[in-house]
Amino acid sequence: LTLRSAKRDLLSCLYSHNRLKEKTERFELQERTKNIVSTFRKVFRKNKKVEEIHDMIGLRIIIHPIKRKKVKGLLKAAAKKTKKGKNFRENVNGKNQRKIEENSFSISSYPPPLRDDDSVLLHEVYSVVRKLWEEDGRYKNYVDFPKANGYRSIHTTIKHPSGIRIEIQIRTKRMHQMA
Repeated sequence: LTLRSAKRDLLSCLYSHNRLKEKTERFELQERTKNIVSTFRKVFRKNKKVEEIHDMIGLRIIIHPIKRKKVKGLLKAAAKKTKKGKNFRENVNGKNQRKIEENSFSISSYPPPLRDDDSVLLHEVYSVVRKLWEEDGRYKNYVDFPKANGYRSIHTTIKHPSGIRIEIQIRTKRMHQMA
Protein backbone atom coordinates (compact mmCIF):
# COMPACT_ATOMS: atom_id res chain seq x y z
CA LEU A 1 0.00 0.00 0.00
CA THR A 2 2.85 2.40 0.85
CA LEU A 3 4.64 1.77 -2.45
CA ARG A 4 1.43 2.20 -4.41
CA SER A 5 0.75 5.59 -2.84
CA ALA A 6 4.40 6.61 -3.25
CA LYS A 7 4.26 5.74 -6.96
CA ARG A 8 1.01 7.65 -7.43
CA ASP A 9 2.31 10.76 -5.64
CA LEU A 10 5.62 10.67 -7.49
CA LEU A 11 4.11 10.23 -10.96
CA SER A 12 1.71 13.10 -10.29
CA CYS A 13 4.59 15.41 -9.33
CA LEU A 14 6.81 14.31 -12.23
CA TYR A 15 4.13 14.82 -14.87
CA SER A 16 3.13 18.21 -13.46
CA HIS A 17 6.73 19.52 -13.63
CA ASN A 18 6.90 21.76 -16.73
CA ARG A 19 10.62 21.40 -17.54
CA LEU A 20 10.44 17.62 -17.21
CA LYS A 21 7.42 17.52 -19.53
CA GLU A 22 9.52 19.20 -22.22
CA LYS A 23 12.41 16.76 -21.85
CA THR A 24 10.74 13.37 -21.33
CA GLU A 25 8.47 11.06 -23.26
CA ARG A 26 7.44 9.18 -20.14
CA PHE A 27 8.45 7.85 -16.73
CA GLU A 28 8.52 4.20 -15.74
CA LEU A 29 8.41 3.24 -12.07
CA GLN A 30 9.52 -0.16 -10.84
CA GLU A 31 9.10 -1.31 -7.28
CA ARG A 32 10.85 -4.06 -5.41
CA THR A 33 11.27 -5.46 -1.94
CA LYS A 34 14.46 -7.16 -0.85
CA ASN A 35 13.86 -10.76 0.17
CA ILE A 36 14.81 -11.94 3.64
CA VAL A 37 17.77 -14.07 2.49
CA SER A 38 19.31 -11.15 0.60
CA THR A 39 18.74 -8.86 3.58
CA PHE A 40 20.50 -11.17 6.02
CA ARG A 41 23.38 -11.76 3.61
CA LYS A 42 23.91 -8.01 3.52
CA VAL A 43 23.64 -7.77 7.33
CA PHE A 44 26.42 -10.33 7.77
CA ARG A 45 28.56 -9.17 4.84
CA LYS A 46 28.54 -5.52 5.91
CA ASN A 47 28.34 -6.23 9.67
CA LYS A 48 25.23 -4.06 10.11
CA LYS A 49 21.96 -4.21 11.98
CA VAL A 50 18.77 -4.85 10.02
CA GLU A 51 17.65 -1.29 10.84
CA GLU A 52 20.74 0.02 9.01
CA ILE A 53 19.81 -1.63 5.70
CA HIS A 54 18.38 1.20 3.58
CA ASP A 55 17.33 -0.71 0.46
CA MET A 56 14.80 -3.21 1.81
CA ILE A 57 12.11 -1.41 -0.19
CA GLY A 58 13.05 0.23 -3.47
CA LEU A 59 11.53 2.35 -6.17
CA ARG A 60 13.32 2.80 -9.47
CA ILE A 61 12.52 5.77 -11.70
CA ILE A 62 13.41 5.07 -15.33
CA ILE A 63 13.26 8.18 -17.48
CA HIS A 64 12.55 7.94 -21.20
CA PRO A 65 14.02 11.22 -22.48
CA ILE A 66 12.99 12.87 -25.71
CA LYS A 67 15.73 12.28 -28.27
CA ARG A 68 17.47 15.49 -29.27
CA LYS A 69 20.33 16.26 -31.57
CA LYS A 70 23.54 16.96 -29.74
CA VAL A 71 24.79 20.51 -29.96
CA LYS A 72 27.92 20.60 -32.12
CA GLY A 73 31.01 21.67 -30.32
CA LEU A 74 29.62 21.17 -26.81
CA LEU A 75 32.37 18.78 -25.80
CA LYS A 76 35.01 20.86 -27.54
CA ALA A 77 33.86 24.04 -25.76
CA ALA A 78 33.71 22.27 -22.40
CA ALA A 79 37.17 20.80 -22.93
CA LYS A 80 38.55 24.23 -23.78
CA LYS A 81 36.82 25.84 -20.81
CA THR A 82 38.01 23.29 -18.25
CA LYS A 83 41.31 22.38 -19.99
CA LYS A 84 40.04 18.79 -19.87
CA GLY A 85 41.95 16.59 -22.27
CA LYS A 86 45.13 18.67 -21.93
CA ASN A 87 48.08 18.32 -19.63
CA PHE A 88 49.61 21.59 -18.54
CA ARG A 89 52.44 22.58 -16.27
CA GLU A 90 52.14 24.89 -13.35
CA ASN A 91 55.13 26.67 -11.88
CA VAL A 92 55.38 26.05 -8.14
CA ASN A 93 57.71 28.47 -6.25
CA GLY A 94 59.65 29.13 -9.45
CA LYS A 95 61.60 25.85 -9.10
CA ASN A 96 59.45 22.76 -9.42
CA GLN A 97 57.02 21.90 -12.17
CA ARG A 98 53.85 20.06 -11.20
CA LYS A 99 51.84 18.16 -13.79
CA ILE A 100 48.07 18.45 -13.47
CA GLU A 101 46.31 15.30 -14.67
CA GLU A 102 43.57 15.66 -17.25
CA ASN A 103 40.79 13.73 -15.49
CA SER A 104 41.36 14.60 -11.85
CA PHE A 105 38.39 15.72 -9.79
CA SER A 106 38.43 17.09 -6.29
CA ILE A 107 35.86 18.53 -3.96
CA SER A 108 36.79 21.99 -5.28
CA SER A 109 35.94 20.94 -8.85
CA TYR A 110 32.48 19.65 -7.89
CA PRO A 111 30.14 19.75 -9.74
CA PRO A 112 32.12 18.10 -12.50
CA PRO A 113 33.21 20.41 -15.29
CA LEU A 114 30.99 18.70 -17.87
CA ARG A 115 27.48 17.69 -16.94
CA ASP A 116 25.72 15.98 -19.85
CA ASP A 117 22.02 16.26 -20.70
CA ASP A 118 21.24 12.97 -18.92
CA SER A 119 22.88 14.22 -15.74
CA VAL A 120 20.92 17.48 -15.80
CA LEU A 121 17.67 15.58 -16.40
CA LEU A 122 18.31 13.10 -13.56
CA HIS A 123 19.14 15.88 -11.14
CA GLU A 124 15.88 17.64 -12.02
CA VAL A 125 13.99 14.42 -11.21
CA TYR A 126 16.02 14.11 -8.00
CA SER A 127 14.95 17.64 -7.00
CA VAL A 128 11.28 16.63 -7.48
CA VAL A 129 11.85 13.60 -5.21
CA ARG A 130 13.49 15.84 -2.58
CA LYS A 131 10.56 18.27 -2.64
CA LEU A 132 8.08 15.41 -2.26
CA TRP A 133 9.77 13.50 0.58
CA GLU A 134 12.37 14.01 3.27
CA GLU A 135 15.74 12.52 2.41
CA ASP A 136 17.07 10.07 5.00
CA GLY A 137 20.67 11.25 4.79
CA ARG A 138 21.83 8.95 2.00
CA TYR A 139 22.73 10.18 -1.50
CA LYS A 140 25.01 8.55 -4.09
CA ASN A 141 25.78 10.25 -7.40
CA TYR A 142 26.94 7.59 -9.84
CA VAL A 143 25.82 9.75 -12.78
CA ASP A 144 28.57 12.36 -12.62
CA PHE A 145 30.97 9.94 -10.96
CA PRO A 146 30.25 6.52 -12.55
CA LYS A 147 31.45 3.27 -11.01
CA ALA A 148 34.50 1.61 -12.60
CA ASN A 149 32.24 -0.72 -14.59
CA GLY A 150 30.37 2.25 -16.15
CA TYR A 151 27.26 2.01 -13.91
CA ARG A 152 25.41 5.34 -13.75
CA SER A 153 22.45 6.18 -11.51
CA ILE A 154 21.42 8.45 -8.64
CA HIS A 155 20.57 6.65 -5.39
CA THR A 156 18.93 8.24 -2.39
CA THR A 157 16.88 7.02 0.54
CA ILE A 158 13.75 8.88 1.51
CA LYS A 159 11.48 8.66 4.51
CA HIS A 160 7.88 8.14 3.42
CA PRO A 161 5.23 9.88 5.58
CA SER A 162 4.24 6.41 6.83
CA GLY A 163 7.71 6.18 8.43
CA ILE A 164 9.05 3.57 6.02
CA ARG A 165 12.40 4.17 4.30
CA ILE A 166 12.43 3.68 0.54
CA GLU A 167 15.53 3.59 -1.63
CA ILE A 168 15.02 5.61 -4.81
CA GLN A 169 17.12 4.93 -7.91
CA ILE A 170 16.95 7.41 -10.77
CA ARG A 171 18.31 6.61 -14.23
CA THR A 172 17.54 6.92 -17.91
CA LYS A 173 16.33 4.06 -20.06
CA ARG A 174 19.80 3.72 -21.61
CA MET A 175 21.48 3.63 -18.17
CA HIS A 176 18.99 0.98 -17.07
CA GLN A 177 19.75 -1.19 -20.08
CA MET A 178 23.47 -0.93 -19.35
CA ALA A 179 23.01 -1.79 -15.66
